[in-house]
Amino acid sequence: MKKFPLVMCLTTVKRSDIKLDEHLKAIFYFKDLVDIDKEIVCVAHLNSAHELIEREIISIGSTTASITHPNHIFKKVIENGTIFMLVVHNHPTGDPTPSPEDLKIMKLFNYIAKKIHITILDNVVVGKQGFYSHKYKKIFQWDKMEEFMCKSDAEI
Repeated sequence: MKKFPLVMCLTTVKRSDIKLDEHLKAIFYFKDLVDIDKEIVCVAHLNSAHELIEREIISIGSTTASITHPNHIFKKVIENGTIFMLVVHNHPTGDPTPSPEDLKIMKLFNYIAKKIHITILDNVVVGKQGFYSHKYKKIFQWDKMEEFMCKSDAEI
């Protein structure tokens, strides 16, 4: 597995040499969000080869919320020619359990992405306790990552 450099989330990153084709492993690329005391929404824009086009900060909110409108997400997606994307935000409380509002916005983003032929690999909430994967509908603990790193989607 290629090790991804941890970069402060407040920096926009453009790196075409980073492949994020195994999205659960790619979550480590966003682990730096767990130490930030404001809710931040980021998007990883990927091309058809799953190479990172850009890691973009969409919204910086308060300690309890971040306002994210679909226009903020999908404008750059279209400009970049994004084919696949990963949407990630943090919960400064440390608990990655998605709120009802998180689930609602995840559903809306997935609906819009399908309409414009973009694949959202996952909507993820990260916190100190672990991360929630909308795709798998479960919380993974950071210290137990090795247990499923080599498993296929069907085994998870």
